[in-house]
Amino acid sequence: WTPSGGFRLIGTLRGFGSQARGISGDGQIVVGNSDGSVYRWTQQHGMEDLNEVYWHLLRDGSRMTAVYDISRNGRYIVGQGYNAQTGRYEAFLLDTQGNYRCQPANPADVNGDGVVDDADLLEVLFNFGWQRCP
Repeated sequence: WTPSGGFRLIGTLRGFGSQARGISGDGQIVVGNSDGSVYRWTQQHGMEDLNEVYWHLLRDGSRMTAVYDISRNGRYIVGQGYNAQTGRYEAFLLDTQGNYRCQPANPADVNGDGVVDDADLLEVLFNFGWQRCP
């Protein structure tokens, strides 16, 4: 909802339905459940399936199944997920910063775009000496 535009439909992941469960303090990030999965919505990226965005943080067979809220600053998302290692549904706290860039699927893919190319080398050279993640 915005003062100028009122309520806005943000869509669904696969076309069946969605439910917003939390919104960041500045109103820029919405999280919730859609079509049996969990999502994050932003103006820039639209609706993203959190299981696809953060797949590299999940063990094989594990998945996030429900989102309940997001922190005021938009960094942390809380919810419930299935832990394949324990065979149980458990609470989770997802830190959307830090780990995403620290552990790409391919360590040589520095910028996380799915391709290892000269852009990765340039990012390393231009950021030499900086520590991106704690």
